[in-house]
Amino acid sequence: MVKEGQIKNIAYFFRNSPEDTLGYHRLIGPAQHLGLNVIRGFNDGEINVESVSEGDIVVIQRDFSRFYDEYERIITLATKEKKPVVLDLDDLLLELPEEHPDRQGLHYTEALLPMLQQRPGAFEHAKLLSRWRQQWSKSYERLLAELRESKPDGRGVREFLEILKLHQEYPEKLAEQAFEMVLDFGAAHLDGVKLCLWQLLEP
Repeated sequence: MVKEGQIKNIAYFFRNSPEDTLGYHRLIGPAQHLGLNVIRGFNDGEINVESVSEGDIVVIQRDFSRFYDEYERIITLATKEKKPVVLDLDDLLLELPEEHPDRQGLHYTEALLPMLQQRPGAFEHAKLLSRWRQQWSKSYERLLAELRESKPDGRGVREFLEILKLHQEYPEKLAEQAFEMVLDFGAAHLDGVKLCLWQLLEP
């Protein structure tokens, strides 16, 4: 556990370039002013998860979590090494008002999924997801309902959020077809969706 005055190195993970205005003004500039060393975990398009080990504390910018695999590895390594993790939010993404342009444009929606997996109880209250949810076909809600029934205590929601991450790899229409297939086959789970996607791509 890091004590007050012991933070000298900050492992910083952000989505944009090191010259990004948001990253500089919110963390890099102030840290340098205080004499702290900022270890940039994202340089030249490459994510260095091992930067976690070099920092006394880990700071993750608001939408970096859209890099799902790397985000999970960072959290796992930080937990293993007992490094504090700070999520830098300049907007309360879960509570954006209806008229906010980022909510209208579904911006940051993908970045919310891994955060919600850690707190599945917040799923129903995430206003940023509500607009996207209004656009879902009935198969989405049916799949979510079946997962909640078969895996209570938040496990079904976590798995559903893992399924939603597949949108990063597959077109929405293809995902919808896969959802319909697993519901028809009685295989409403992540592995079933992945199998159906494979079958659709390799008929």
